[in-house]
Amino acid sequence: MKNQIPNALTLVNLFCGCCGIVSCLYNEYYLVPVFMGLALLADYLDGFLARALDAKSDIGAQLDSLADMVTFGVLPGVMLFTMMFIDNRFASEMQYTFNRDMGNSEVLFTAQCLSAFIY
Repeated sequence: MKNQIPNALTLVNLFCGCCGIVSCLYNEYYLVPVFMGLALLADYLDGFLARALDAKSDIGAQLDSLADMVTFGVLPGVMLFTMMFIDNRFASEMQYTFNRDMGNSEVLFTAQCLSAFIY
């Protein structure tokens, strides 16, 4: 049973990362630092407890990598993308860009999209 305590905290980390992504998609950016803070705390505690309880497992290592990728990789990328393209400040600009002759704006738009996905 003690071997599952760190895995439960890793699942809390993963859940907080997913909640942060959903918050971004609903433009509720004020919740993102809360979820990232909770995820960071859960990430610290799961590693600490895994070492303290000597509860290391292959599934725990894979689950921790997945949770870290979602919370500290995908979430910031989604946040960047939604702040650039779904936020109302940019929606009207992008609509204007698509309605006229693309020219250099297409290159700029593509570079902005890639910056969010590359992260």
